[in-house]
Amino acid sequence: MAAASAGLSVRETPPEGFGDSAYAEIAGDIDNDTAVALLDEGKAFLASANSRDVIIDFSRVKTAQSVALSLMVRWLDTAAKHDRSLRFKGLSGKLHDLAKVSGLEEVLPLA
Repeated sequence: MAAASAGLSVRETPPEGFGDSAYAEIAGDIDNDTAVALLDEGKAFLASANSRDVIIDFSRVKTAQSVALSLMVRWLDTAAKHDRSLRFKGLSGKLHDLAKVSGLEEVLPLA
């Protein structure tokens, strides 16, 4: 069986409707095997983003375990340290439900 994979790709130009925001998207599976690499990729992106406004898009995530919420919280902390305004978009219904059950729905900036 192939190992799960996920990656964060930075887009030089955000999609229509996102203005001058720095924009990255995650593709693949977010689980315990991919979380550490994604955490590091996200931190690097936030530190070097070319805009104060940053969006991380989850639309291309195939499956996401609860560890995805931990990533989001850690990225919020990193964003604050670099004076960035971070929003998340494209979360699946399951990830929204996990955020709601955990009480993070009120904390996470969901676009």
